[in-house]
Amino acid sequence: MRNNGDTVEEYQLSVLGPLSRFCQFTPDKLRLFPGDEGTVTLTVKVPRTPEVLAGPTPIGVRVVPREHPELSDVAEGTVTVTSFGDLRAEMNPVTVRGRLSALLRFSVNNRGNAPLEIRLVGRDDEDRLLFDGREPSTLVPAGVVGSPVLRVRPRRRRFTGKPQRYPFAVTVMPPEDATLTGAKPTQLRGTYIQMGLFPKWLLVLLGLLLVAALIAAGLLYLPFTNLQSRLFPSLALPSFQAPNVQVPPLTGGLQTTQQQAPPTTQQQQQQQQQQQQQQRQGSGNSSGGTTNVTFTHSDVTQAEVALSAAPDQRGGTPLVESDQLNQQQQRLQTWSLIRLQDGSMAIVPAAGRNFALGQPVPSNNSQLTLRNVGNGQLQKNEAWFLKPAGSNDVVTIVNSQTGSCLTDIGTGQVVQARECGESESVSGQEWTLTAAS
Repeated sequence: MRNNGDTVEEYQLSVLGPLSRFCQFTPDKLRLFPGDEGTVTLTVKVPRTPEVLAGPTPIGVRVVPREHPELSDVAEGTVTVTSFGDLRAEMNPVTVRGRLSALLRFSVNNRGNAPLEIRLVGRDDEDRLLFDGREPSTLVPAGVVGSPVLRVRPRRRRFTGKPQRYPFAVTVMPPEDATLTGAKPTQLRGTYIQMGLFPKWLLVLLGLLLVAALIAAGLLYLPFTNLQSRLFPSLALPSFQAPNVQVPPLTGGLQTTQQQAPPTTQQQQQQQQQQQQQQRQGSGNSSGGTTNVTFTHSDVTQAEVALSAAPDQRGGTPLVESDQLNQQQQRLQTWSLIRLQDGSMAIVPAAGRNFALGQPVPSNNSQLTLRNVGNGQLQKNEAWFLKPAGSNDVVTIVNSQTGSCLTDIGTGQVVQARECGESESVSGQEWTLTAAS
């Protein structure tokens, strides 16, 4: 600096720009006589932090004369800040679980003064894992914490079994030129736990559901082979092997026959007719083709009621009556039970052997009907199971097709088929079987 004035002058110096906080003058003031020259040294000390980025940085030095401040001047220049690297990385969590894959999350802190373009490279010693990055590289600016991710997945899937543990390592790789400035690669270790595709509780649940379904199917469709001895051992119910039921005219009774075979000789046909005639003659007593019973029970009023058929023998509706009936009317309360091949029963009114008790399908809370089965073919909704309900002579009457129970809904009301076990219908679903004379 040179004082070209004619008086003694003291000069004050200051730095302009982003480096002003890191600059120092020696000396900090300069006093010159007229015509004299002086030298001031400026020292710039940049800290090792991301606060000042690497590269050229402009700087200015302002000189202000104390006696003549209006004659101040600014000298400009450039300071080049060299780069340095400082890379820190973490993986959180270090143990991950997954059935098909898992996501690894990283925190990469660039504590240098230049941006870093990092890559994630994963490997495992047993070569059982694959590592897939969403992006080939991630740019982390200086002084910023980046959050790159990496997906890990097993090479082979496991459907069941115990969890398997696979240790692995992921290396956070900076650029090659950054390693010369101090940004070193960082290796992080973790563990991937592979779970089975189907959890154990799901397999147990499926097994329980399968067992429950088999039990339910058995309760609905398995024949009750010991029903006769458990319910009414004094009755001799017939056991037929033929699946079809042939109904003769009104004067006869229901009977089961084997499926028709091709005609043979005339002598064999006459023998079959004689056997059928003998069966029709023996169907009127308890030890023959049918067993006559009555269905009675006591309602909430303790009045004895019985399942009765309407007087119309060509078809009608079963009713529940509580009045005393004469001997002719009592016949309407007598039913013939015919055991079918699957263990179920056909319920036929003794007053009209051409009709069978059935439930319209499909619906609950439906009225029961008597269908004319003159063609000899029973339908599935006309087959019933007699299930024990407490004591030996009390049963519930369950339809083979719908699973509904025969229910008394009130004296003089039409008998309905309702869902078994309804709270308001339980008492009306229990019937007492009595052998009829």
